[in-house]
Amino acid sequence: FEVARKYADAAVSLEPHLPGVYTLQGKALQDIGDNQAAIAAFSKALAADPNDFEAHLTLGAILNAERDVAGARKHVERALQLEPSSALARFEMARIERAEGHLDAAVRDMEKVARDRPDWLQLHVELAALYYRVNRPDDGAKEREIVDRLTALEQQKNVSQAPSP
Repeated sequence: FEVARKYADAAVSLEPHLPGVYTLQGKALQDIGDNQAAIAAFSKALAADPNDFEAHLTLGAILNAERDVAGARKHVERALQLEPSSALARFEMARIERAEGHLDAAVRDMEKVARDRPDWLQLHVELAALYYRVNRPDDGAKEREIVDRLTALEQQKNVSQAPSP
């Protein structure tokens, strides 16, 4: 990720008006864990292009992680306006709803995403936890079974792709 950040920084230096260059830089900065610099880069991306879906979505996710739930909501709502069918944007909105304490809304949104993306491990992990928080232990147990199955499949895939000794 550090190499990606260096390339993104070089791209910004060479052509700061290139569409999407600050979004690229922001993603690289997020990947190395520099959320404050990523926030600044995504803000520049949105100043250049207020309809940058990726910048809105990723900035919203970072702001939610940084506990700026109101800022996160603003950006994820805009991302959903730009791409209403985005499963990732709907997932991020559910995470925001959870942070706001709107657990039933978060469950409903995560359930919708789970129907569209049944093999998304992280979604099922978070949905299982939500079910337990809203006192739906049977549903939580079913999600936990899905998590176990998906984890086993992922491990199996990693073993089959490992190089031979």
